[in-house]
Amino acid sequence: MKFSRGHLATLAALVGLVDPTQAQAAAPTVGGACKPAGTQKSFTQDHVKHVVLCAKVGKKMIWLDVPQAPVSAVPSQKPGTKPVAPSPSPLTSTTFLGDVVEDRWGSTQVSITVAGGRMTGITTPMIPKNKLAEFAAYKLTNEALKIQSAAIHATSGASYTSLTWQGSLYSAMSKAGLKTGLAANYVIPVKPTPTPTPTKTIAPITYSEIGVPTKAADNTTVTLLSMSSRELAGSIQLTINYRLQNLTTDQKLDEGQFGLFFADGTYEPQYGFFNYLFPAGSLDRSYTWEFLKSISPTVVSYGAGFSARVPSATSLNWKVS
Repeated sequence: MKFSRGHLATLAALVGLVDPTQAQAAAPTVGGACKPAGTQKSFTQDHVKHVVLCAKVGKKMIWLDVPQAPVSAVPSQKPGTKPVAPSPSPLTSTTFLGDVVEDRWGSTQVSITVAGGRMTGITTPMIPKNKLAEFAAYKLTNEALKIQSAAIHATSGASYTSLTWQGSLYSAMSKAGLKTGLAANYVIPVKPTPTPTPTKTIAPITYSEIGVPTKAADNTTVTLLSMSSRELAGSIQLTINYRLQNLTTDQKLDEGQFGLFFADGTYEPQYGFFNYLFPAGSLDRSYTWEFLKSISPTVVSYGAGFSARVPSATSLNWKVS
């Protein structure tokens, strides 16, 4: 009498030689192609239970095999004792979250999935919000999965993010007990503390008196002869009369410029044509500013410059009363 393969498989299952669910299916080839990811199969060979898992390694989906404990080594349960929970399979997927690492552009954090002592997946739940950083994370993820290491190459144009990504990956792999591929003295990068900007010390302003000749920083002797204001319908006019003198013996001096500061932080310089002052030369002039009533003048200044913002300690200053 002839028996087909199916009859033989059924007969073997009946006498307890093989598991009927595996009698007609050959064991998968370790390292062979598979799909989809996450599929598990088990079989016993030489009294050793094997579990194979379909996992992504690099760009390929292959069967991974990790030997289990020998079948004969599994202890029997004694009557009346509490059942002992079996140890988890080495191929059970476990997720490890790396430390948050910061740089000048933001925070980065890497998460890895480990099964069978290998990284089977990497995600980046935290990354600076810019296209270059996201592209760097994509490239670094592929490289790290391929080489199964944190010894990855920085992405051009995203060196800061590459370093922080690598640091977080190193942290996750260390928590998982995996070899990182980095030197023993590797240190996770730390965001540098910005150097505090030194506080500028503003020298106190001294005020000159009206009618008193005072030497300016440009060597011109300046005398503010008078200061007066005139209220109009919608504005105010402030007029100064002044004298400029060159008391040097061998210098040609540029005729300096006055300016008017206001309480709201604005400034209006003196406009006009300016000449030279030769040794022993003297000029008497007047100038008028006109401004809205809504702003208040505070200081008349000589030598503050055309685009000053605040009265300077190196200029001559007169309070507007």
